[in-house]
Amino acid sequence: MTVRRPAERQNEQYRGSDDHRAPHGGLLIAASFVLLGGRGAKVLEQYPRARKPSSCGTHGLIETKRLRLRRLSPADEPDLIALDSDPDVMRYVGSPAGVKSPAVTLERVRQRIATDHGPLGFWRIEARTDGAFYGLGALIPMPTGADVELAYRLVRRAWGQGIATEAGTALVDYAFRALGLPRVVAVTYPENGTSRRVLTKLGFTAQGERDYKGAQTVFYVLPRPG
Repeated sequence: MTVRRPAERQNEQYRGSDDHRAPHGGLLIAASFVLLGGRGAKVLEQYPRARKPSSCGTHGLIETKRLRLRRLSPADEPDLIALDSDPDVMRYVGSPAGVKSPAVTLERVRQRIATDHGPLGFWRIEARTDGAFYGLGALIPMPTGADVELAYRLVRRAWGQGIATEAGTALVDYAFRALGLPRVVAVTYPENGTSRRVLTKLGFTAQGERDYKGAQTVFYVLPRPG
């Protein structure tokens, strides 16, 4: 996996596509979005060993064997709206879960794009070969406390191919190596077996159930290695 600095990013055209197997609608993503640059920086300040935002490559391009993960841009709006408008994708996303109205979906997508700066935030997940859109990944502050949450959701076409695991591995590695976080957490609905299996593959362990913005979820923790 490689992480590139902003100056190394190429001015490329990314094209999206849609559309297969069990709900990789994935982990809960916060229903209300904060200014990630500010809140994210405050969260990182609580960890003395965490790297400062200015040294993290805040808009780094992350590449794996099959995937490219990059920060959001206005050009991503159509793909993100289509993703959040699919009932199968959104089955286990949100609190409460499910597709929101077109107006709310548009507002949230635009807010994500507009506030996606700083060391924490959102990444477009796409094919490294041709830029085909696979979904959305995130490292975002938990609603309370100092923890940072891993979250993701994929278009149906990308389910059952190990993409969630590959993207999750890359984001967790970024959280530990670039940001110096002591741990990463995740939450998911108890009945979302697919995401629970992905989290287990990533090394997370379940720490019981807890309330997450009014929803009963399973809380997972992955400590920094070593």
